[in-house]
Amino acid sequence: MKTFVSHLVLLLLSVPILAERHWHFDLLEPVFQTDSVYEYFWSSINNDWEFNGTWKDPHVHVYTRTDGLVTEILVFDRETGENVNKELKSYDEDGRLTSHIYMSWSGGDWTNTRRDLIQYDEKGRTFDFIIQTWNDSDWINVTRFTDYKYNSMDKVLEYTEQSWSNTLWVDFAIDTRTYDPEGFPLVRINMFIDGKYRYRQLYTWYDDGKGYELVHQPFDETLNDFRNGVKTIRYNNDCGQTRVEIRQQFEENQWVNYSKKIYFLSPVIDPDFGSHVKVAVCHRGHTLFIPLRALKAHLQHGDCVGNCMGYSNHKNSCDNKKSGMINQEMTGSETSLNIHPNPFSDQTEIVLPRDHNFHSLYIINMQGKVLRTITIDRQDRITIEKDDLDNGLYIFRFVGEAEVRNLKVIIR
Repeated sequence: MKTFVSHLVLLLLSVPILAERHWHFDLLEPVFQTDSVYEYFWSSINNDWEFNGTWKDPHVHVYTRTDGLVTEILVFDRETGENVNKELKSYDEDGRLTSHIYMSWSGGDWTNTRRDLIQYDEKGRTFDFIIQTWNDSDWINVTRFTDYKYNSMDKVLEYTEQSWSNTLWVDFAIDTRTYDPEGFPLVRINMFIDGKYRYRQLYTWYDDGKGYELVHQPFDETLNDFRNGVKTIRYNNDCGQTRVEIRQQFEENQWVNYSKKIYFLSPVIDPDFGSHVKVAVCHRGHTLFIPLRALKAHLQHGDCVGNCMGYSNHKNSCDNKKSGMINQEMTGSETSLNIHPNPFSDQTEIVLPRDHNFHSLYIINMQGKVLRTITIDRQDRITIEKDDLDNGLYIFRFVGEAEVRNLKVIIR
């Protein structure tokens, strides 16, 4: 059980917070550790959740950073101090992950276990992802994801999964995805290369944007159709980190509760960082940059570490999209920045409050790359020309000394 939970937490929660590198201070990109997990199972007799126990992480994670990016993760046993595993990460000049090596501690030495190799296209999008395993003397190809296709918002529409056979890659399966107008995934279908279905996944997003339901449906050849298998329900905090996860199984034509996990996380903060380092927190719908010394107080008052999520008013945003006007801020707060038209084709105008204290505007694509930097000073109106910007979804990030506001903008 401990191994399963730890791998699940790694997949769900070990995601660095997207951060910019053009601030007037150094912005820390935190990672998170799972302090404990409360686990429950559903009792059909009592028709209620029954507490099964608490899982606590038996390991200590030590993060090494180079130029602000995590380049090594060392994991050792909390009680014995013995090494457990290690990860090594390499990046390109734009800060994108290109190599990820996993190692385990065995016989008093480190042993390679897996390596991921990632390549990007000219827009910074993944176009080749290779998974390799170690065979005592060299890396051996195992699985490859390639032939990526994207939509206008740079969301993955399709890719091909390949397996390594002797000396060459062989097509194995095709994965396709569809999204709603705001870029949220709706349907994922995976099929064998000969056209036979493997499985389908259906997403349902809650109106507040802080949770969703994911239904996994394997393909039943006897029925010649997809059948319900497992439903996963996740509730996130304002920064998008999973806090509660519920699993249900489809039995006798209905969904039945099976298990529930409540995650307790904490950011890993190096105490040696200087006073010039700040961290992003979501405070009442606003992304703020605060000194590390103030982080504890913010967390005690219910704030979370990271940028406020961009889907905090997902349903309202969709309604605005249909009317041809999107003024929703990604912070989910009352709108104080207005942009019109949005979407736009040639140019758009931004109206700022007269008493704003923003000094810079960054235009960022969906890969987190800053494409333009605009000095605002005391301007209350800004005209943005499309020029060399491709069609798609962008983040217009307004930065002040202690505040950040984000707007979703579409060019088409």
